Amino acid sequence: MAFQFAPYYDSGSGKRIMSEAAYEALVGAYTPDGIIGTPNDQPPLKLSGGQLVVPAGIEGILRAYWWSSGPADLPVPIDPNPSGSTRHDHVVVQVNRDANPRTLGVVPKKGVPGGGLPELVQAPGTTGQFEISLGRVAVPAGGTVATAAVTRLGWYIGPDGQYLCTKDTRPPHAPGRRIREVDTGRSLESDGDEQWLSVLDDSGWVNLAPAAQWERNTLRIRRMSGIGYLQLDLDRKGPSLAASTTSKLCTIPPAYALGTGQLFAAAVIHHGKVGRISIAPNGDVTLSNHEGIAQGQYLVSSASWPIG
Repeated sequence: MAFQFAPYYDSGSGKRIMSEAAYEALVGAYTPDGIIGTPNDQPPLKLSGGQLVVPAGIEGILRAYWWSSGPADLPVPIDPNPSGSTRHDHVVVQVNRDANPRTLGVVPKKGVPGGGLPELVQAPGTTGQFEISLGRVAVPAGGTVATAAVTRLGWYIGPDGQYLCTKDTRPPHAPGRRIREVDTGRSLESDGDEQWLSVLDDSGWVNLAPAAQWERNTLRIRRMSGIGYLQLDLDRKGPSLAASTTSKLCTIPPAYALGTGQLFAAAVIHHGKVGRISIAPNGDVTLSNHEGIAQGQYLVSSASWPIG
């Protein structure tokens, strides 16, 4: 669609009062790009009647241009996949700066069978394309869109212009860009390259379940601004453990777990004996390298670590 509604047109005369490139340079740099709403809204893509559509009323902003799917579901053409491998198509909303006048609309970017998802393009400057993501369409081998799997990928613009997303639908990196993950409750800031750094994040204390043969006095975890905290006070309810016999104590949920490597922390056992607990990347917390613990005796430890 052409931008006849854009503010660089005079509504009375219908004449252009500034170029599209000048409009984007003036406003686009200060306007967030994304779907309007929140990730809790209806998905921006769905299968309906054997075809892929953008539901009616989906709206977005790209480089200060407003876009809408319109008052009715908007069909998106997806080619069949006669190959022997799954094909991943990327459905985007695209501003094409190379068209005259510029165009704005939904574009299905066809993938290569057996390959990955076509990359999102956000070209800087006054030429090329600028896109925001709506979702992935995985067309199975020998299949059509009617048998495809659709995954939402788009991020959102909230009522105050903030970026709202989930941990799986973050926008591209930009230096200092802040996002809010509605599924994790975390606020993150981009380093401009490859890391999202925690700005605001507090899960509160969450109780964990002890592993078999252990009883909880205190066993809880907390995530604060990218740091995980574990407090552990358990009683041994199973048979006595001989020195250095390993025993699983609990499992830390993925949202709190180490990204890589292994963490070790000291533990105090009944009557002043000592031991060591290990925390693995998969969340398993294990007692090891101890002096033995009898049935009914306690084990106390605490640890903290950077998450992710």
